[in-house]
Amino acid sequence: MNYCCPLVGSLPALLPLANREIPPIPKDLRATFRINPTCQHLPTGIAPPGLELYQPLLACLEPAPEGILWVKQPLYGMWEPYWPDREMAALVTALVQGRLSPGDLSDAQFHLLCLANILLPHIWDACQAFGGTLMAQGLASLRTQQYALLPALISPLQVTALRTYTRHLEKAGQLKPEISPAVVRWYKYNDPVMRFFHFQMDAAISRVVDEDAMASYCYLAYYEKTGLAKHQDRDQCVWNLSIPLDPDPEVPQAELSPLWFELPEGPQGVIAGLGDAILYRGTDVYHWRYALPRGHRLTVSLYHFVPLHFPGQLD
Repeated sequence: MNYCCPLVGSLPALLPLANREIPPIPKDLRATFRINPTCQHLPTGIAPPGLELYQPLLACLEPAPEGILWVKQPLYGMWEPYWPDREMAALVTALVQGRLSPGDLSDAQFHLLCLANILLPHIWDACQAFGGTLMAQGLASLRTQQYALLPALISPLQVTALRTYTRHLEKAGQLKPEISPAVVRWYKYNDPVMRFFHFQMDAAISRVVDEDAMASYCYLAYYEKTGLAKHQDRDQCVWNLSIPLDPDPEVPQAELSPLWFELPEGPQGVIAGLGDAILYRGTDVYHWRYALPRGHRLTVSLYHFVPLHFPGQLD
């Protein structure tokens, strides 16, 4: 089963609720937005510079007759793939070549290209600097609160595509049950699409935890009927990222299931929006999830990291 993140002229049905409203940005202000200089429209199977090490994982991507549009996130430096239709491919090409201004786009086109990081509100260097600020704030939060929130680690349109992809995995019977007194959930271990994102996170995570870190394993799971018992993780989960992807039914961010931590001042629940990441030291901090309301479920991607010179097995 392959992965595809379409880029078409209308808002996709599974776009996170927080991103569905098109903000009223005046045309003159839109004209000040910049095209992301990293955009590269490449044939299927060709990776942009920096992704050569992940070439085997490109096999999990859907072939694209029109080619794949690669865009590097300015905040965390991750490459994200998009499958533009002919109209959107022509729009991006015209923007890159200076034949079209962001102010000339329709409301929906402008909104979508911003969600995909193809259009940026500032020059590339300023956006990167803001990403550095977010990671520095994450490090400070880890030291004072034992967890950090990293907003929009996965961009909204990629979250949308991952929601579609994970639902297809379930329908195809690729999620295995884990039934125990501690948890009832369905999961997939080291899914290649999740690994594609996972391996790219090393650099950003290393900056936030202030040590060289590398990916160990990842875990895709959805929770239903039960929570997750209070626990600490095994050695391969020194640093954990928890990213909510797909609530069903759809609920506003404030109603998403929190991840709970046992902190010195007492239990604390932390809510992350779809695509936002909660980072914590899984081997040190007790954490858990309470049962969801009846009829609700939540798909979460869990990414685990260890120090660069970790002495044990990574799986």
